[in-house]
Parts: sequence; C-alpha cells; structure tokens
Amino acid sequence: MCHMGDVLVFGDVIPDARPVLEGNCTTPTLLLVTNRFDVGVRGDHAGYYKFMAEVATRPWVWFAVNNPYDVLYMTFKGVRLPQERTFLVRPVGASFIAKPPPGSAATRDGLVALIEHVGKPHLEITTIIPWLKIENLMSHVAILDKFYGGPVVLSQFKAVIQVPYQVSVMKMYESMAYGAVFIVPSPAFFSKLLDQYNQTTMSFCCRWAA
Repeated sequence: MCHMGDVLVFGDVIPDARPVLEGNCTTPTLLLVTNRFDVGVRGDHAGYYKFMAEVATRPWVWFAVNNPYDVLYMTFKGVRLPQERTFLVRPVGASFIAKPPPGSAATRDGLVALIEHVGKPHLEITTIIPWLKIENLMSHVAILDKFYGGPVVLSQFKAVIQVPYQVSVMKMYESMAYGAVFIVPSPAFFSKLLDQYNQTTMSFCCRWAA
C-alpha cells in the first residue's frame, strides 16, 4: 500500500492507518481526523498513544481535523499535533447520495423527522419518542432509520430533531448545507441534559472536565 500513490489518505478511523504507519513507509500521508483518533483501539491504549505521539513528529505525516476538540483530545492523550502540518477543515456539506424523486417531498412536507440511532443510548429513542407517543404527537413525526436517504431527504422535512452525541455530527453539516432545519437543545439546556442523563438514557462522547 505504501507505494500505491503519491499521497496516502486515511479518514475517519485513524487506527486503520496503523499497519502502514508501523512500517518504514515515508510516502506523504494525510490523516483525516473526523472522529476520536483512538476509536477502534482495543487493548494497549498507552502503547497506541505513545506510538501516535512519535508518528506526529514525522515530517511526511500531515493531519486534518474537522473540529478543535479533537486536537485538544489528542493533546490530552499525549499526542501533540505539529502546527505546521495540522489543518482545521470544517465539514462543507458535500454529499454524493442519489437524490430522491421530487414528488417524494410532498409526503414529508409538514412532518418533523427523527432518526433512530443504533448503538449507544440516544435521548431521541429513550425519552423523546416515548414522550411523543404519550402526547399523541406521532402523527406529526416521521421516524427514520440509519438509511434515511441523505441530506436531500432531511431537507424536505419541516425540521429534524437532533440531540448531539458528539462534537461533530456530520449529517447536521451536510444536511444544513442542503437547507435542512435542525431542532437542537440550547447550550444551557444541553448542559443540564448531560448532568442528568449522560451515559444512562443518552450518550455524549466529548464532555471536557477542566
């Protein structure tokens, strides 16, 4: 893989680049950090952090992060990114998912969308949907699964309910670029939700304790 191109690019799950980084490859390499850089690491976290701290000193390895938090997170883990080889590249909302037929928008107009997340507990599933059912409001809501159709589909709804589960929710960036409206907690309300529910009926990856 080292010699497959003039530049090697690894995105999202940084540990996927580990086999190449552990070799003697000196091909210019770009690591796109769009998630925590240790996602997927099992076992020796301390060894991984030490290894990545060394990788950050290599002049042929560059970093692009899509939010400032991940730079702080990596620093906290002992990995100091070189300023001259680190870029902050915000999501621009590009999407290449095929657009749905124009006529399909009529079935979504006037409804609020809510996406059923999988994996960790999300407040939309544990609390919001049950409340909507109790209040007999489900006729105003469309419940979508993870294959919801991309940003164009979300832009056809009146709004989308979203309780952030990490610092950079990609579907929000790409969907807002298509004109989607999101209903999110205010910073003060979100802080209260975290104090009461985080890691129980909701999950947020990146709360920073000073």
